[in-house]
Amino acid sequence: MGQVKQIERNLIINAAGHYLSDQEEGDLYDAYEKLQTASEEGQGDKCASDFVVVWQPLEYKTVDEILDLIEGSKTTYEDENNPINKIDFTELRNQKTTLLETIRFLEESGIMSEFDPNVDTVEIVNNLTGILHLIDSLQDYAVDELGWDQMLVFDFEKEDERED
Repeated sequence: MGQVKQIERNLIINAAGHYLSDQEEGDLYDAYEKLQTASEEGQGDKCASDFVVVWQPLEYKTVDEILDLIEGSKTTYEDENNPINKIDFTELRNQKTTLLETIRFLEESGIMSEFDPNVDTVEIVNNLTGILHLIDSLQDYAVDELGWDQMLVFDFEKEDERED
């Protein structure tokens, strides 16, 4: 199973655990899928307990109500536990600019080898460029997958300079 699918499965299992009990067959993810199927088949207004084992206080909730609860909890859990939410993208933009300037300086000056001939400036530049690509990937993920405002994530003026 791919890592993204496993993460999604874990999010659903964690969220569903607030509303569903241990199932007679399968796990909480399987129960969630049963509820989704029931909803898609037009049975969203029936009691969820007709399809899966739910916590007793929720036994009269409908399929769609339980699905809404799970989805709401999944989002909350995902938001609270996603490390990307802890990144200060304003500061990351500044750090990326510093990294770009450092790479450019090392490429153009060759100053590192003047101090220590054993230092491989090319390797240092390659390593720093790898970190730059990591930052690019984080920014792309924040915008493309999480739907963050690209103006908060990217410094377009610096990105244009970089492309030139």
